[in-house]
Amino acid sequence: MAEQQLVDYIKKARDAGQTDSQTRDLLYKNGWTEVEVSDALVSLNQPQAQSQQKPQPQPQAVDLSKTEVKPQEVQPQVTTQPKQAQPQPQLEAVKIEIQPQIVRQPEPQYQPQFPQSNMPRTKVRSHTFLKFLMVLIIVVVLGGAGYFVAGQYINLPWNPFQNLSWSQILTFPGNLFGAPSPEKVINNMMVNMKDVKSSHTIMQLEIDATNSDAKTSQGKLILNTNSETDITDANNPKSDGNFTVNLTTPGSASPVTATVSIAAIGNVFYLKINEITIPAGSSFYPGLDISKIQGKWLKIDQDSIKALSQATGEQVTTGIDISQLSQIQINSSELTKKFQDLLVTENIFSVTKQINDETIGGQDTYHYLTTIDKDKLKDLVGKIMEIELQQSSGSQTEGSANNSNLLTKNMVQAVANTFIDSIGNINMEMWIGKKDNMLYQAKIDKTIDLGKILQSYYGSALSSNVQVEVKLNLTNSNFNKPITVQAPAAAQKIEDVILPLIKMQTINNDMKQIGFEAQTLYFTNNNNYSSLCRNGFLNGPKKRSYGLELIRIVSDLTKQGAKNPACFAGIQNYCVSTQLTDGNYLCIDKNQKLGTTKCTSAQTVCK
Repeated sequence: MAEQQLVDYIKKARDAGQTDSQTRDLLYKNGWTEVEVSDALVSLNQPQAQSQQKPQPQPQAVDLSKTEVKPQEVQPQVTTQPKQAQPQPQLEAVKIEIQPQIVRQPEPQYQPQFPQSNMPRTKVRSHTFLKFLMVLIIVVVLGGAGYFVAGQYINLPWNPFQNLSWSQILTFPGNLFGAPSPEKVINNMMVNMKDVKSSHTIMQLEIDATNSDAKTSQGKLILNTNSETDITDANNPKSDGNFTVNLTTPGSASPVTATVSIAAIGNVFYLKINEITIPAGSSFYPGLDISKIQGKWLKIDQDSIKALSQATGEQVTTGIDISQLSQIQINSSELTKKFQDLLVTENIFSVTKQINDETIGGQDTYHYLTTIDKDKLKDLVGKIMEIELQQSSGSQTEGSANNSNLLTKNMVQAVANTFIDSIGNINMEMWIGKKDNMLYQAKIDKTIDLGKILQSYYGSALSSNVQVEVKLNLTNSNFNKPITVQAPAAAQKIEDVILPLIKMQTINNDMKQIGFEAQTLYFTNNNNYSSLCRNGFLNGPKKRSYGLELIRIVSDLTKQGAKNPACFAGIQNYCVSTQLTDGNYLCIDKNQKLGTTKCTSAQTVCK
């Protein structure tokens, strides 16, 4: 829409005899745009064009016989419509038809006396500001770029671009001024992570030992886990997942591999061996047939631990019941919280480099390379030991107990400090979420000189050229999202499955030991087997070491539920058998082969 002040000005200029072309030039010089001037001219010409629709003047016929002919002076008529030929009336007398001629008046020259003070105000000031702003932006960008370039080669006293890459500069201003400092991000992460109640974690751990001189492998362990944990209810934590193990040892034809599923609800744990491969001649428990438990969910509770401890002769949880375990768990949670608070305040991470941002699991993250200084780590370990000492001695009043704890703490800390000094600083990569400051991924790759560690403990006389490379990769997700863990259906108590297998294997081992004693001791010493038996049972003279060993074996067999072995021996032959709880028999003879035959004489063949 045309501006009225502009229309009024053009109208007055026309009245003063100024042409539209001259008016346009003046208006352009004063900052008015071509569109604005054209709109004003169109608005001014529209009513003028309508008013010019008038009847055209008709030529007058003149009778030459009566009147002297004189040329008629005709005023020019300027119209926007083309002239149409008008029909002329027929005259009886001879007439001269005179067409009006348009006489163009010379265009009035621009009169300087036209008052330009009436010219409308222009927008020249807004255009000037924009020009100034553009120049300012160009100066700032060029100056900043120059300072950045100079800062890469000259140690300027203050260089905000010192730790930024070109890619970060090109994302100005987000990375330059929008991102918080790495130290602040890491500190926020430590604060936020200690309040996490549930999460999903994937871990890959690889430990590879190599002889640095021969460049040969000394063994390799690969452990992968995929688990989720929920500790919203500290008295009833929940977790589930699975892990795979691959262990290669020197001289072994094939590695030990296993895939295991786990679940935990409160103080009850569930375990299932999905797949397992063990090289021939190897076993987690000597002679135990793992295939008998493969694919079964095993339930492990406090009763299970006690039963297994008694069966193996190792009191793993002596004097601890379920109520005590619950209290231990509460104390452990409190201790863990103190450790987390300590990590936040200690600030053990030093940022070495800020790497390009990445997306981890759909989350935009900051990517940092950090260093854990060994001196800070030693100080942290010392403070953790102090917390543990306070926790363990909180209910003790006797000074001797406190002194004993303090001595243990000092010994453990000395060992830890020596170990940390041998390892040195640790580099760690971190990927921290931009929105929530959570740790989404962490990596550690550290090579440790095992010989240096052994020398620090045992002196320079012991040397080793083995290096151990440790690679750890953690990926976290699903922070504070509740998980559901249910007890596996048809789970069997582990003692009901394992103990019969352990007992049977123990009986097998005892019977094989009887054969070893008979062959290497009795026959070697006497050149016959006659003294192996006495009155139909094993002969175990208490004054002989092999006799005491036989007494122990008999005691162990009866403990597993087998009968006192029947023994038959002669000069060149013997046969020993025991009856099992299911009524079957297990025997051994001079061929050192186990069988299921009941021995009735020294000549009985065990098969």
